[in-house]
Amino acid sequence: MSALEEAKQALAELLENARVGNIIPIRLPSQIEEIQASLLQPEQEHQDEIAD
Repeated sequence: MSALEEAKQALAELLENARVGNIIPIRLPSQIEEIQASLLQPEQEHQDEIAD
């Protein structure tokens, strides 16, 4: 699974949990950070490819 697909899946799960009220506030920042890292990974890989 690509990093973008992982981010989409994690975001969908987070959104579903928000809709049904299953958000755990203490975990929310780390969940968002995970999604952010998944979204930034392909960009970093692309930058690395360009630099080579």
